[in-house]
Amino acid sequence: MRVLLALLLCLLFVPPVAAQRFVAVAFHDVIDDERDLGSDDIVTPQLVAFLDWLRGNGWSSISLDDVDAARRGIRPLPPKAILLSFDDGYRNHYTRAFPLLLAYRMHAVFALVGSWMDAPESGTVHYGDENVPRNRFLSWEQAREMAASGLVEFASHSYALHQSVSGNPHGSQFPAAAAWEFDARSSAWETDAALRARVRADLEHSKRLMRQRLGLVPRALVWPYGRYSGPALAAARDAGFAFMLTLDPEPADASRPQAIPRLYPARDPRFGSLAEGVRFADPAPVTIRIACLDPAALRDEARLGDAIEALRRLGATVVLLDTDVDRATLSFLAWQLRTRAGVELFLRLDLHATNPTALEDAVRSAPVDGVLIQPPGTLADASVVHALPYPWTIRAGRDAVESDALDDDGRRALAAWREAVALRPGLRLALPASSEPKGDWPSPVADWLLVAPSADGLPALAARYATRGWLEPDVGSRLALPVPRSDSWAVVNDIRAAQVRGATAFAMCPTSLPVDAALRAAFSASKFPRLP
Repeated sequence: MRVLLALLLCLLFVPPVAAQRFVAVAFHDVIDDERDLGSDDIVTPQLVAFLDWLRGNGWSSISLDDVDAARRGIRPLPPKAILLSFDDGYRNHYTRAFPLLLAYRMHAVFALVGSWMDAPESGTVHYGDENVPRNRFLSWEQAREMAASGLVEFASHSYALHQSVSGNPHGSQFPAAAAWEFDARSSAWETDAALRARVRADLEHSKRLMRQRLGLVPRALVWPYGRYSGPALAAARDAGFAFMLTLDPEPADASRPQAIPRLYPARDPRFGSLAEGVRFADPAPVTIRIACLDPAALRDEARLGDAIEALRRLGATVVLLDTDVDRATLSFLAWQLRTRAGVELFLRLDLHATNPTALEDAVRSAPVDGVLIQPPGTLADASVVHALPYPWTIRAGRDAVESDALDDDGRRALAAWREAVALRPGLRLALPASSEPKGDWPSPVADWLLVAPSADGLPALAARYATRGWLEPDVGSRLALPVPRSDSWAVVNDIRAAQVRGATAFAMCPTSLPVDAALRAAFSASKFPRLP
């Protein structure tokens, strides 16, 4: 929710550019009975209350035409602009959401999965892990009526990319647009060119179908699962999509129509949480707990299973994984850790120890959340305009870094980062940092820093950082302070002393699993009830 607070600040305090800013929200199934509520669903009364609240509090519903006009400098967006969207093409979008749009005169984008729409009305479609009746989704007649209202624009949700593909020899299933598919017959992954061609063919099929059945060619693509790869992004541009929508919790900006992030109100999106979301009012700091693992210790499934259970008990939020294993093993480990341990996954890329091809393959291996690049050289000290330290401002500063201003390690690190993010757009960057970093601001180009151990211990390190103002919530949540390896109770006391100073991010590197109960309790970021 820190991200949501930041978006409010952006909306309120960014002058001329504020006309370009807007909020986008992604809804899915709209249901009447709360007993049927799934993780992606919203109950009809909550949607009614939310739309009513928007209308009563000065929010303006906008369309993609409005976004395009703002991008081209023709007409600025209103101060409190919101783009509503509904994914997957459920039939209740016609029976529940559409009547509400008509009543409130609000615009929305609806995303259709071509293969589901293409199925016979009396048949079934493969949805998630089961076959469901085709009539759970919109009919073409209903979609045409909605489009004729002038309030609804239909986007492609792909033809058949709303599914998974095999991403390694172990059969791990990855989102189809975000994965390099593994072919068991040839024992090889598809190339970048093959991935691009596969996605392009799917998107062209979707466009042809929508032109045939709706009489329109979609100009917007809503990425299935909000995930995509660099080759998939190139395919979407080849296919002519002017707008692309993701599920990143960031401000949307009309100047970036091919990367429109959306607030994703999942897991019981009641009115209160929705209203709080678009007002961006939760000041709680981000809590980060990093566990650094050696993949060599996780090679067999029994040890991997034990490690996953130990991680869950430890309450880690991020796993930093070394990449000195083959692509198949790294891919399998990455997916198991993300899906079973419930952690974000960062890969450690050592530029002095790994060749460039291996680095690129590591990033291709699985839809990971970010990379830590070492050594960073002067990239860690790159001078950019200081701004609120949120993902979009950090990214803007990082994009502005000039390679010529860096030393050799810095140039190598920047080049590796740009290659990595080209393969996986949306990756976050972590960098190692000295316990005595230079300057008056922690590295403005990194999403978070892994701080090296200090000779005088964690409490003294935290005290120095606090004196410099670096443990204020917005900044301190980006500095992962090192948890020392010593007597458990001494470490617990050190963590508590650092927390008193304002520290909220800690890293246990390396992590020796399992961790004893006392240290688990001090380190854990789990909310009550904590796993035993």
